[in-house]
Amino acid sequence: MRNDVIELLRDRNPVPIEPPAMPIEKVLARLDRTAQLAAEDPHKPPMRALRRERSAPGRAHKLTAGLPLALSIIVALSVAAVLLIATGHQHATSSSGKVAASSSHLPPLAQQLAVFRRPQTAKDRSLPAVLRKAERLAGLNGPLARSMLDNVIPSLTRYIETLPGNREVFLAVYSGPRHQPPGRPGRTALDGITLLGLVIVQPDGKWTDGQPVLGGYGGANLGALQLEANSGPSSCDLDTYSNIVPNNVTQIRWQYPRQDAYGYVYKAPLTVTVPVHSNVAVATVPERASCDRPSVVTVYGADGHVLSRRGSAANLDRISRPIRHGNPFAGRQSLQHRP
Repeated sequence: MRNDVIELLRDRNPVPIEPPAMPIEKVLARLDRTAQLAAEDPHKPPMRALRRERSAPGRAHKLTAGLPLALSIIVALSVAAVLLIATGHQHATSSSGKVAASSSHLPPLAQQLAVFRRPQTAKDRSLPAVLRKAERLAGLNGPLARSMLDNVIPSLTRYIETLPGNREVFLAVYSGPRHQPPGRPGRTALDGITLLGLVIVQPDGKWTDGQPVLGGYGGANLGALQLEANSGPSSCDLDTYSNIVPNNVTQIRWQYPRQDAYGYVYKAPLTVTVPVHSNVAVATVPERASCDRPSVVTVYGADGHVLSRRGSAANLDRISRPIRHGNPFAGRQSLQHRP
């Protein structure tokens, strides 16, 4: 094709903002080659012959030569992706794996109550001996220690703390029904329910606020600990109130009204804040008669976060009829010494 024709085509087709995919020279050269192929063999479609030339061995060689480079890039990207995923997994494990490593593989009892994650100590195993000693020194008649240990799993007893007056608190896990004193409801271990209870012992056998051995009868099941903590003390013996609580509870506050549920009127309302030790909140409340119920219960988690608050403090000072007169502690005082 003549140069003046090429110049004329260029003038009629100015360069666009985005250049064409192929320069005009190649387009014209391809047109010339198509015309040449048509002249050499009129019966063969020129475009098919042109495509055959474009797929010649030289072009295939160029594609094949670039294949290793492409594969290398793909492999490198795959390795980088694997490293990124592994690094992210390792980071997630380092930040959150502490909880998973410490609780996910544990049985439900140890998952909800961290006190059972530590190995049992000699003090934890001392409950039977302490019970027998207290029974002997107190001069109690009957197999009290044996009844307290009915269906207790020895490997799961845990010492919790020592209360004022040197009373020792133990947490026990029961495997099934146990013998009960008269008037006490039977304890039954249902499928999937772990029964727990506190045993409070005065090792020297002294009668302080009742007999030297308390508790062990009420019990709590593992699935209802949070609900029971939200409602107030789940067990009480004379002046001792307690809750067994899951790991997320760090403190409980009980607010008692001026007038208790029995009608007795005290000098002022009472607030008792109980810290949690080894999944147990237990405290002595000598200012109140046995088993008084709080009007307001506030359950705290980590950093003072309020997990639950039930009841209202608006009527803590309210006094209503009937008013019961007399000494609310008379019944307790009669049990402070051996009959």
